[in-house]
Amino acid sequence: MRTDGWSIAKAGATVGVMTLVLGPIGTATAGMLADALARRGRTDGKLLVSIVAAGMCALASALIALNPAPGLIVVALGVFMFFGTLVCLSRLERCRKSCPTLCAVKRRPSMWP
Repeated sequence: MRTDGWSIAKAGATVGVMTLVLGPIGTATAGMLADALARRGRTDGKLLVSIVAAGMCALASALIALNPAPGLIVVALGVFMFFGTLVCLSRLERCRKSCPTLCAVKRRPSMWP
């Protein structure tokens, strides 16, 4: 930000929009990929999706560390945000199995009949 001439507002807006768009898309993609692998008989589908996503996050982090042009940093940050949501897939499943009460989404009783 300092070396590339971006204002705090521009950097914040860029990261915010990317998070709002790429986060849900990455989460939905992770579920679809894991389900597709499960349909093909892969019991380790969630783990494979997480491993590939972690590798992509590592590549994006390396690109960010090399500090290329600002446009490439934004692209690498987008790749990191998209694949970062895929990495959490196996951890969430492990959490659900080990402690279903803690990881379950609890619904409040409705005030209306």
